[in-house]
Amino acid sequence: MTTNSAAVTALAAKLGAAGADTLTLQRPIVPETVGKEIARRFTDVDLVLTPDNIDDAVLGHVVARELGADLVFAWNDEGLLGLTQTTAAGMRTLLLSYDWATYPGLTSIVTLAQSELLDAIGVVSVLSPGPVSDVELPVTLLA
Repeated sequence: MTTNSAAVTALAAKLGAAGADTLTLQRPIVPETVGKEIARRFTDVDLVLTPDNIDDAVLGHVVARELGADLVFAWNDEGLLGLTQTTAAGMRTLLLSYDWATYPGLTSIVTLAQSELLDAIGVVSVLSPGPVSDVELPVTLLA
């Protein structure tokens, strides 16, 4: 989960979410507003891949729904990484998180996607994803 909910709610307010003075990550309008903005920026996505946590799961659901894409979660158990379901090779995959810095790291998830033979087309981070110099994908930063 993101530890910087103030930055996310501020972004949602900037994007037009109603009730800016009472926004929290638990208000459905926040992931709806941010997710729709992310989906607006992408086309031709088959799969949205997010870390397996509640904040990213809700955001991933909104983005996948808006794009008409499938959704899969990357789980982490004591350093072992995997996907919550089987995927088809070559699926055009968007990697999505509020805050990659709070997960095992973006590079690990990119490697996982590539090992599953997914066609990773880009990375979206609502907040700063941390170092991305070793990631050979376009990185979209929203906040």
